[in-house]
Amino acid sequence: MLALQRQDQTSRAEANVSTNEVLISVVDDDPSVVEGVVSLMESVGHAAVGFRSAEDFLSSSQLGRTACLILDVCMPGMGGLELQRRMTAAADRTPIIFITAHGEGNVSAEALRRGAVAFLRKPFSQESLLEAVRSALAKSVGSRPAQPKLPSALQSASEKHNIER
Repeated sequence: MLALQRQDQTSRAEANVSTNEVLISVVDDDPSVVEGVVSLMESVGHAAVGFRSAEDFLSSSQLGRTACLILDVCMPGMGGLELQRRMTAAADRTPIIFITAHGEGNVSAEALRRGAVAFLRKPFSQESLLEAVRSALAKSVGSRPAQPKLPSALQSASEKHNIER
């Protein structure tokens, strides 16, 4: 029931996003974080949609439209670093901002070395997140293709992950 409810909420949120708007996707297993970050992004004029798992994001219709990804490091199933690796392997250059309650130094170093725009520890300030989003969107401008980027390659990776569980 919860999975259907989450999928229904995601589908409704996706339906409300215009295809011409810059989209910020938020992936975190904590619903209060997803809700709060999506609300913050919308309050400053950005279209935003939330996902409760990396797998939900990969299977969404918003994958190729996302101009900035705000991503939790530790989640059940596929974690944020694994999603970043898969996106990089699929030549997806969507700017990523990591958010985490876990602050292991080597994790943040790896994420940043692999191209993350920022690595923010929870709780983070609204201003620090908004500054990271501004930086990510500046990187995203001009680097986004007109068509979605390799979603089938990423979805294949997601399907493989689901089989391995």
